Parts: sequence; C-alpha cells; structure tokens
Amino acid sequence: MARRGGQAVFLSRFIPVVRTLTPHLAGATALPYRRIAPYSLLAAPLWAGAEATAGYAAATSFQHAITYGGPTLAAAAAVIAAIALAARKIRRSRSRAANSESPAAALTPAALHT
Repeated sequence: MARRGGQAVFLSRFIPVVRTLTPHLAGATALPYRRIAPYSLLAAPLWAGAEATAGYAAATSFQHAITYGGPTLAAAAAVIAAIALAARKIRRSRSRAANSESPAAALTPAALHT
C-alpha cells in the first residue's frame, strides 16, 4: 500500500468488496491523502460513468425481457398455481378417505365436532 497506494485506490474503485476496504487500508497504513486523492478523483467519474452505462443497458435489456418474457412468466405462474391447487385437492381427498375408513378416526375429538 505504501508503494502503490494510489494505483490501488484507482483500481479498487471498480471492484465491489475491495472498494469498501481500500480507504480503511489506506488509513491504517497512514497513506497521505494528497497522495491518493488524484487517483480517487480520476477513478470516481470513470466508475460513475461505467455504473450509469451498465444500469442504462440493463434497463433496456430488462424492458425487452419483460416485453417478450412477460406472457411466458404469467403462463408459467398459472401452471404452477394450478398444479399446487390440484395437489392440495388430491391431498385433502386422500386424507378424508383415510379418515373415513379408519374406525379410530371416528372417536377423535376433531371428528366428534364435525
């Protein structure tokens, strides 16, 4: 950090976890701020531009995905919901059939209140 602190600050601006830790490491090594400030000032607008561009591109791609994939996702959600409801209905009917066949089920408190 003492020899390449400025370069580390510049490069760490683009690496998520390292971006958080680098200022602490620079402070822990007593790196003078005037030595890393030019690198930070140069990296900050580059990082902001890169993030804004990535966000803009992602938003455009997301719009295409929603436009073309939205109906498919809705159909998949409907199929999954239908399967879940059918499975629930089958389970309930099997449970009721099993309870009506066993004579001990008639003596349970839950069966007496129905």
